[in-house]
Amino acid sequence: MNFLPLLFAVLIALVGPISSVPAYEQCAGLGWEGIFRKCDDGLVCYARSEYYANCRPPNQCPSYWACTVVDSASTKVPPPRIIPVNEKCDNTSYTVCTSGTLCLQQTNTHSECRTQCPSSWLCDSGILSEYQQCGGEGHIGSTRCAPGLRCYSRSKWYAHCAATCPGIGWICEFD
Repeated sequence: MNFLPLLFAVLIALVGPISSVPAYEQCAGLGWEGIFRKCDDGLVCYARSEYYANCRPPNQCPSYWACTVVDSASTKVPPPRIIPVNEKCDNTSYTVCTSGTLCLQQTNTHSECRTQCPSSWLCDSGILSEYQQCGGEGHIGSTRCAPGLRCYSRSKWYAHCAATCPGIGWICEFD
């Protein structure tokens, strides 16, 4: 007699069905407790980096993300291209500045990897809009959210600007 179907039924009864992940919630990432979870129907699990991926509508992956479609725990996310200090960067492609530097905006059309923002550069007042990353270990860029938005953390690797706390699994101590 094969007990595997019975064992599976008992596990489902005890644990419950495996739920899918709603929009903008984490679905994968190295070191994340869930390893990989399927997104709700109509959504795609896009990787920001090897450490974070979330569910988004199809074709709505930010250009500065890896945008690898994660469909299993074994999906490999390529590393970003590293830009040297004082070289042009744009925060619009999957790149990162070399360790110890940030991609800082000088004008509307020019940014460079620098250790700090010169006082006359635009980066001195960089404000982030809703759903833009504002923090997390290894985050490169501004941490200031636009008025009416707060920087909510999902994990030690990712935080983004939002008007209200995104929900379960996010640090919502402001609310």
